[in-house]
Amino acid sequence: MPVDFENYQPSDLPGANTNGRKILRFLAASPETGYRAGEIAEALELPRGSVGTTLGRLHDQGFVRLRASIGQSILMRTTHTQRV
Repeated sequence: MPVDFENYQPSDLPGANTNGRKILRFLAASPETGYRAGEIAEALELPRGSVGTTLGRLHDQGFVRLRASIGQSILMRTTHTQRV
């Protein structure tokens, strides 16, 4: 996805109606709850691969946290509690 190089800010929220924004809204609705990527994909009716990729980007940008153990699923939750 191309971005405006000169104005890019890593902490900028994803654009409206993007998978990133949809995922952040979903996670922000229950900020104390962790979800597996498959659960997010199912709840939002998004392709599992798209959700995994988007969660990776959101994690890199500091919008979501993950908790994982070897042999267990990765759980994601938002770090953002402001209105998304």
